[in-house]
Amino acid sequence: MKYYCVLWIPTVFHKKPLRKPDVTIIKNVNISDIDNIPHNISVDLDQDENIIIKSDSPDSHSILLKRIDYSNNGLFLYEYDIEDKKENRALIGDDFPFAIYHIVKEFYHTHEHHGEDEDTHLAAYTNKIRPDIKALNNEALIHYLRNYEKKFVAYLSQIQNAYAGLLSRKKESNKRYKLATDSHEAFSDFCCKVRGEELYYNSLNKSKYNTLCKSGLGNDSEEESQLSKIAFNIENALANIKYIEEKAHNEFGFDNAKISFNIAWLAFYIGAGLGLISIALGAIPFFK
Repeated sequence: MKYYCVLWIPTVFHKKPLRKPDVTIIKNVNISDIDNIPHNISVDLDQDENIIIKSDSPDSHSILLKRIDYSNNGLFLYEYDIEDKKENRALIGDDFPFAIYHIVKEFYHTHEHHGEDEDTHLAAYTNKIRPDIKALNNEALIHYLRNYEKKFVAYLSQIQNAYAGLLSRKKESNKRYKLATDSHEAFSDFCCKVRGEELYYNSLNKSKYNTLCKSGLGNDSEEESQLSKIAFNIENALANIKYIEEKAHNEFGFDNAKISFNIAWLAFYIGAGLGLISIALGAIPFFK
């Protein structure tokens, strides 16, 4: 039976879309969900960047995912055949395994703006009918935008809870306030990671193929209404995250700002002092 999958490789909208993969590397992973019963497979790319998946079972069966199209927003379209054999369905099945999708991304993607575990939160798109990844508002593109709606809404919930925890700890003793200040640094780091994730999301959101998943559009149909809601939920989550981050900075960031200010002045004085010493020693031919 023939299947199609669209794997999105996170890319930054304003940069060269993807790096050239190293096809000499073979990556290995255990895709078993059962402890102490591993199911090890290897994943590699051939010269045409097709994906080859091999199992470590005695019969050494394998599946070829042939790349048949791609777009500059990071969507890669593959086709593959799965025979009605138990071992083949264990490799792919009706749902594309997260572990294999994650490995494929590793060939192209360096996690420049987010942590390695962030990619595992995205589910691959599969279908028995070939999708057109260069069609306006194609189903694969919308699938990943829906994934991001879930991610950003979840981020907002985490940040709201973290901020509430910071405020609660601040109300306690001075010792606990120091703990809250330390926690604020971790809080700021998490907010920064969310903004990094937004960079990848923009390659989908601002793609020329996305014309309907925009907030504020007229709802001429049920589909447009649903897509508009996705965009609104994402924008609303990001706006709330930014607002909470600014509140946290105002509440806890004064000491950090003061330290940064003092360090800047210290660097100025050190630089000025070194400059005077260099002039005095003749290292810099300042007067001629």
